[in-house]
Order: sequence, then C-alpha cells, then structure tokens
Amino acid sequence: MGFSKRSALECLVFHERTELRRMKLKEINRTAIQSWSPAQHHPVYLAAGTSAQQLDASFSTTASLEIFELDLADPSLDMKLRGAYSSSHRYHKLAWGPHGMDAQGLPSGVLIAGGENGDVILYDPAKIIAGHSDVVIAQSDKHSGPVRALDVNSFQTNLVASGGNESEIYIWDLNNFGSPMTPGPKTQPLEDISCVAWNRQVQHILASASPSGRASIWDLRKNDLIIKVSDHSNRMHCSGLEWNPEVATQLVLASEDDRMPVIQIWDLRFATSPLKVLENHTRGVLAIAWSLADPELLLSCGKDNRILCWNPNTAEVLYELPTSTQWCFDIQWCPRNPAVLSAAAFDGHISIYSIMGGSSQAFSQTQADTISTSFGNMDPFGMGQTLPPLQLPKAPAAHTTITPLKKPPKWIRRPVGASFAFGGKLVSLENIKPNPQQPQQPTAHVVHISQVITETTFLERSAQLQDTLAAGSFIDFCQEKIDSAQNEFEKTVWSFLKVNFENDTRGKYLELLGYKKEELAAKIAAALEGEPIQPEEPAPAPVPTSDPELEAEPGPEVVPIPAPQLSAEPEVLPPMPEAAVEPTPEPPLEPALQPEPGPQPELAPPAQP
Repeated sequence: MGFSKRSALECLVFHERTELRRMKLKEINRTAIQSWSPAQHHPVYLAAGTSAQQLDASFSTTASLEIFELDLADPSLDMKLRGAYSSSHRYHKLAWGPHGMDAQGLPSGVLIAGGENGDVILYDPAKIIAGHSDVVIAQSDKHSGPVRALDVNSFQTNLVASGGNESEIYIWDLNNFGSPMTPGPKTQPLEDISCVAWNRQVQHILASASPSGRASIWDLRKNDLIIKVSDHSNRMHCSGLEWNPEVATQLVLASEDDRMPVIQIWDLRFATSPLKVLENHTRGVLAIAWSLADPELLLSCGKDNRILCWNPNTAEVLYELPTSTQWCFDIQWCPRNPAVLSAAAFDGHISIYSIMGGSSQAFSQTQADTISTSFGNMDPFGMGQTLPPLQLPKAPAAHTTITPLKKPPKWIRRPVGASFAFGGKLVSLENIKPNPQQPQQPTAHVVHISQVITETTFLERSAQLQDTLAAGSFIDFCQEKIDSAQNEFEKTVWSFLKVNFENDTRGKYLELLGYKKEELAAKIAAALEGEPIQPEEPAPAPVPTSDPELEAEPGPEVVPIPAPQLSAEPEVLPPMPEAAVEPTPEPPLEPALQPEPGPQPELAPPAQP
C-alpha cells in the first residue's frame, strides 16, 4: 500500500514538472494582487499585495505588501524577496508609476494601491526595499466603496485614475493629492466601475467600464462623457478594458459571462457594433493585457484554466501557455522585459512566464522535498525502516526547446538589414512600419542596392584600365606605367608588355635583350667580306707600382711585319734559259683533231738584265 502511494506521488510530481517546466521562469507562493515596476526602473521588481476577498489555506487575516526581484540569472524558481511591509489593508488593485524618479526624491517611483474600504494609498517602494516603516506617502478615503480600478497616465505620470462603486471615477494629481477631480457627471444608472484605462495616443482621453457591459469614453478637456459603447445582447459582463497601443480609436472589452466568453474589439469610428470578436475561451474571460511592445500580442485568461495569446488583427490564437488547474484572475506584461509576463491564480501562486519559449529545469528537488516532508518518515510496513528520500524521475536526455510563437515578436524583428555583394555592391532592406489605421493591408518591403567605395585608388586604376580596353590605347597605357614605375624590375616588365603592341615587335624584343640591329648587320657584313672581327678589348688591369721586384723586365723590341701588298697586275717572272727548258713532247693528235697549220707567233727576245 505504501509503495503504491509513493509511486503515485512520484508520478504526480513528475507530471506537474513536465507540464509547467516549459515556459515558467519564476514562482511566488502568494495569493496576491500584482504590479510590475516601471520600464525606467532597474532591476525589475514585482510588487505583490494581499488580495481582498480571498483567503489562503491557513485562513490568515494578516495583510502585507511585498516586493520581489526578477533575477533570470538565478536558475531556481524562487524570486528574491527585497522588501516587505505589514499593512492593515487588503487590496483590489495595484499600479506602479514612474512619478518622482527623475528629481523628486522617489528613486523607485510611486506604488498606488486601491483598498477594499475605499482607500487610495501611495507607497514609496524604495523605503519598502530599504526596510523603513514610514513607507506611506499619502492616503485618501474619497471613494465610498472598494477601489477596483487604477491606471497611470503614460504622458503625465502624476495623473492617476481610480474607479469605485456608484459610478465614482476620480482623477488624482500626485503633486496635489488631497483634491481629486472627476471626468464629468456620474453615469446613470449608478453602477460599479470595474476598469479604467488611459488612451495610449491621446493623453486627455479616459475610458471606464462596468460589469453591466457598458464602456464610457471621457474627454478631460471638455470634462464630459463623449461616447458610450455597449453590446446589444446585454450579456456582456465586462471584466477587462484595454486601449490599442497604436490605434487611438480602438479598444477591447472582455466578458466574464460563461454564456458569452468573448473578447470584443471596438472602433469608436464605427461604434454601432464590434469591429471583431475573438472567440476561443469556453468559459468567461477574467483578465486581458495588451502588449505595449507589440500590438499584435494580446493576452487573456479565463475560467477555463487557459491563458491564450492572440493576434487581434487576425483573431488568431498564436499560443496557449501551459498553466495549472486553477483560474488566473490577473495577467500582466512586464514593462521592461517585453517577453516576460506574470499570472496570478486562485491557487495561491504568481507564475512568471516567458513568451519566447524555452524551458526551466528548476522545478526542482525543493518541491519534492517539500512533498516528502509533509508525509514524514513513515514506516508503511512496520519493519522499523524509514522511507528513503523522494527521488524524482530523470528527465529524458533529448531535450527540445519550445518556440511558442508562430512568428517573431515585434521587438526582435529585424527592422533593417544589409549584405555585401560582388563588385562592391551593398544590398540593404528596410521594413516600413505598417499603418496602424489599416493593419490588414500588406506592408511594403524596400530593398536598396548601392555602390560602396572604400579603395578609391584601386577603383581609379580599374576605371583607367576599362577606358584603355575600350579605346585600344595600350601603348600609351604601358608608357604611363613605365614612367611611374617604382623600380627597375617593374619598368622592365611594362617595357616587354609595351613591345607586344608596337610594329617592329621582333626588333624591339632584341633591343630589350641587349642586341642592336645595326651592330649585328655590320658584324655579319664584315664576316662575309673576310675582314677580321676585332673583339672589344677589355680594359687593362691596374698594375701595382709599389714593389719594384714585381715589375716586368723590358724584352726585345717587337718589330711589326708589314702585311704583303696585293696587286691587281700579274707578276712578270724572269725568263728561263732555253737550254734549261726541255719541252715535253706532246702525243700526236688524230688527223681529225689536228689543228690547221697556221703562222706561228714569234717569241719575244728575252729582256736584257
């Protein structure tokens, strides 16, 4: 029996861990009303005040106002408590404004609380964090009933609107807190005010809503009601009111009636019927929150234990956050970190989630130890052995990160982009901001292609080469390179390139190699005529004169032999004596070949010596 009970306990804890670890970042064990610190404040704080008309499991009647720090670097689920104040009030609504953060001695702004007895109380969060006791700045009990609605003007942070019973709406000036104003005469019939909200685009426009489903739009310049918005079915029990962050004339109303669990989008330019109706909850909607960082994200929580993230422009559910089995009665976006949201549930927990997905591995052994200690060291079998510590099942090794949204939110979308292309081209893109008045129309995406010049000298040389190729003036181009050459090697290279474009290419190549055409022709002609080719005499080596022994002795004088003179006339040899000449007898010729007899030439007498 004990084994089955323990196994069921382990399975229950593991199941809860698997369901909630996906997007939960932090958790606070309080049944409380919540409010985030302003966007200008760092670090990020979350104020939690004891909720009115709710009791925890201990039936405690005490109340407190606590401030927790959001530290995402800490892997545990617990948020750090930075300050606490024991209060005599329980709260219906909290609002944290930045008034006084600049130069009025309020470094953490002002925390406004709406009490269950009609009190509007101003707290100094910096003093609560510091542990001081005098944390109340001012207090007023002007309202006759519980203050269920509060909102801070985003343009003039010293203006705060509050709503209570019997159509009471007051405008509080934090610089003159004792004299509140009214936006106009009370609406008839008198009814409770459940929501108030300042317009996000026009600072003097205020909206209020009541559980009956009617919304009233007030103009503080005229100090009068300008329009009323209501559903004709009379089943719209309004539980939430939010202005569009970008479109000044649009607002949303949420219905907590189980017979009509819808969210209506109204446009005051066409106030006869809702512009759009968001239908996905199966039971009444308890709270809504419109993201100021991305108007395409709208949160809603309802009695069906669901937290939905909508795109109001398309009426599409972008994601459903994993939640516990209890209703969430309040949900808020973190002003400083737009991806973080908080949800307060009736089970006594305030959960911090991230809309960007991911997982938290910190649903840890601390919860298991808490459950284990609640059972004590029982001995289920009476064997005198205590139970071992509760061990949680190990998570699977393959862990995947969940990306909840179907498209990236606005704050991480790429507004511009650029990339370099070949040839010094720069391609840039720009996502033009869509028109808030016509969100359904497709937005234009502009792509620019530009030329980026970084190496001006290189581009000038490239342009010069392009002009040369187009004109064909290669000789002039090479000559410019020769004239601007920095060394002899570069000059020689361009000289050889220049020869390729000249007429007498072969002759110019020989000249560059050191051969002159005229000298070669003269040498060849001299060789053909038989004249000796006189080689160039080398320069005589210097002879040292310091040592007389090394000087050469003078030898015999060399007399040059004159070259023989050649004459064109034949040389006449002296005649030889006849006795000495013996003629060689010639063989007789054949008769046919005999020469005809003729007169013989007379021999000249020999010359006298």
